[in-house]
Amino acid sequence: MVEPDSIDDVSASAMSRDIVKNIENKLAYPGQIKVVVIREKRTVNYAR
Repeated sequence: MVEPDSIDDVSASAMSRDIVKNIENKLAYPGQIKVVVIREKRTVNYAR
């Protein structure tokens, strides 16, 4: 998870590609590893 104010959508996509490349270069693993970068901002308000 990343802070939504510190990274934009394009940078989040680039970050996930960089993480995937890093995993492919440094690890040996069976199957696939899924990399998900979550950039979410929520606002909650309550009426009383």
